[in-house]
Amino acid sequence: APALTGRENLDFHARLHGLSCRVRDRRVTEVIELSGLSGSADMAVEAYSPAMVQRLEIARAFLAHPGVLFLAEPTKGLDDSGRREIWDLLRWMNSERRVTIVFTTHDLDEAAAICNRVAVVDGGEVVALDTPETFSSLLAISDRMLKFDGTS
Repeated sequence: APALTGRENLDFHARLHGLSCRVRDRRVTEVIELSGLSGSADMAVEAYSPAMVQRLEIARAFLAHPGVLFLAEPTKGLDDSGRREIWDLLRWMNSERRVTIVFTTHDLDEAAAICNRVAVVDGGEVVALDTPETFSSLLAISDRMLKFDGTS
């Protein structure tokens, strides 16, 4: 809810997860720090920048310490600085907290920047699965072939 503070939003969702008061207070404080919202946790969410709102959304998802986190277009609509903030947070959650993160994106640069594996889905089916480096190589080869053929 935009009228609530970031802390109040997280506390509300921790209650929905059924966390006890002691655990809830600890986890809310933890995810506020992890998401870089310590300085703005007691501000109304309606005053947050788009990147701050997205960090709050990720923090909320992380409250229950999931083993797998599913995100849809986590940086959509953010400027480059906001995107990098989210990328850093997701990388940290993956490497330090061992959270498997599955997300959708239409941005190949974003996938290459933060993913270990990339799947291309067409019509609900995985049609390719490999490393970002392999996809980048294939795209570079394809681009060179188009220029060589004179069809670009």
